[in-house]
Amino acid sequence: MSATGKTKNLMNDAEKGITLLELCIVVLILGLIVTMAVPHLKRTYSSLVLKTETQEIVDQLYMINRRAVLSGVPWRFKVWPDGKGFFVERQLVEIYDHRPIVSVEPNWHTESRHYLAKGSTLNPVDYSLEWSPDGRYPDGKLALNTSSGILCEVNIIDARIVVTNSVNKNN
Repeated sequence: MSATGKTKNLMNDAEKGITLLELCIVVLILGLIVTMAVPHLKRTYSSLVLKTETQEIVDQLYMINRRAVLSGVPWRFKVWPDGKGFFVERQLVEIYDHRPIVSVEPNWHTESRHYLAKGSTLNPVDYSLEWSPDGRYPDGKLALNTSSGILCEVNIIDARIVVTNSVNKNN
């Protein structure tokens, strides 16, 4: 206590907190950091979407082969006409009871529909790969494109599914 009976304040008024100017500078620096990080986050997200969708396609291709062998009927992977998804279908086996076969085209039953992420497409569109019950893989090629220009190819060659590395088609 001082001689006047008042407690001395050890801190000056200027040292009690931050000024408005200091707060504005901190907010500006944080804004710059976020602005620089956003493009990297977008590329990371696009890459993750591509990897996830590619893995989904590969898993479905393997599963279609197993289903064809186990069920004894053909199955197929069919890209939608707009390329924004695909069907997994099995061929319907009809019993005709000695009646003449009217239809030459086989009938297909859609087992599942798979939607791709917004901005992603499969090429070629309206394309199908058919697996026979004997376990043979068809040879084929699918390209998965994202809206950010990333491309990934899924190739089926000699009963093997090969995924090429992702590339940016804009570079």
